[in-house]
Amino acid sequence: MRICLNILTQTAGLSDPTNAVGTSTEWLRLPGTPDNVTDGVDNLRAMVRRYVRGGADFIKIATTGGVSSRVSGITSREFTYAEVEAVVSEARAMGRHVAAHAYAGEGLKNALRAGVRTVEHLGPLDDEDIVTIVRQGTHVVPTLLNMHVRRQPHIAATLSAFSRDKAEELAPLQPALFRRLHRAGARIAAGTDARPFEQGGNARELALLVRYGMTPSEAIVAATSVAADCCEVPDTGRLRPGMRADFIAVDGDPLEDIEVLTHEDRVRLVCRDGIVFKDTDGRAAGLSS
Repeated sequence: MRICLNILTQTAGLSDPTNAVGTSTEWLRLPGTPDNVTDGVDNLRAMVRRYVRGGADFIKIATTGGVSSRVSGITSREFTYAEVEAVVSEARAMGRHVAAHAYAGEGLKNALRAGVRTVEHLGPLDDEDIVTIVRQGTHVVPTLLNMHVRRQPHIAATLSAFSRDKAEELAPLQPALFRRLHRAGARIAAGTDARPFEQGGNARELALLVRYGMTPSEAIVAATSVAADCCEVPDTGRLRPGMRADFIAVDGDPLEDIEVLTHEDRVRLVCRDGIVFKDTDGRAAGLSS
């Protein structure tokens, strides 16, 4: 696990849990976890230090609004450049990288200019954004499954009207946006933004990566070695000596049909840290950690 504890957000920003009448709707923060709503360069520097003290492996900041934000839209700028730069420089001084929730617009540009390591989500990027992402080697985690799931009737029925509307607006744009980003050579890592959705659906993101333009091999790499590099976990994500020996085997060839990974009953072998946890066919007797 690589944890950030919480996402830094400005007052009235993406994850500000206080509603219009001043009542907190917060339910995600565990007792003892630092607050996440703050404003101003000095306050943000102090907040980064508190997060590191609390055990954060990296810092996450919302520099734009999102589909779930009540006040701001997906391209609304949150935090000034000076505030974002303060977070990145303070995190870097303490040996941590910064992941930015950022869809597009000024907030994304501020995050890229400040030097965040990763951009979470995929919004209406312009050519300048894509050039900067590729030049700087910024990792992009497009979370395509996020929009895909939000448009399903049983999920959409549980969302607020503004969240449904923003998802309906953004989702049709993502296939072409993804193809532009992929063709430009961006570092794309697979991730799901899975908090509101069912566990175990990670492979569905790979299917969407392929549907939107990757080869099955590229999608698997996005979920393994590129994702490991994105998270700065050097001893996993690859099949070679010295790695953790976390891997699965499936009934079928995902290089021919990536959808095979989405069927739980076709996962025949699960190995974690060299220890076999599932061996449906009994073929792992010779494996050793």
